[in-house]
Amino acid sequence: MQKKKMRKNETKVNDEKNYTPKTDDELKGIAKDLWAGRIFSDRHINSLKDDANVLGMVFMPMVFMSNETRKKLSNLKVSFIYEYLSKASPRSINGMPIFFSCRVLTEPETKKMFEYYEKFKQIADTL
Repeated sequence: MQKKKMRKNETKVNDEKNYTPKTDDELKGIAKDLWAGRIFSDRHINSLKDDANVLGMVFMPMVFMSNETRKKLSNLKVSFIYEYLSKASPRSINGMPIFFSCRVLTEPETKKMFEYYEKFKQIADTL
């Protein structure tokens, strides 16, 4: 059986030890793609629904995660869950995309990525 190759900024959600922190360039790219509307994230869900179950309906790996994996994610201090809209399934739930994969950022990465996001937003506002 052949292993699936990971893309450069893809994260195995269930692998705490092999988590590679994102570089500044990767975080800038994520911020730019979020600003451009290429990414759907847990923040979109929170702005639409306060229901915690919606996260699992949109990001399916969250439903099938073991308690051990949830603990690993907690240890990583994951604070941003996202995926590129190009990876969405052809179906949707309550007007939101469904993903069979997801990517994550830790708290420090999330903070830095949103700093870049705000810079992109400011630049766009001046145009």
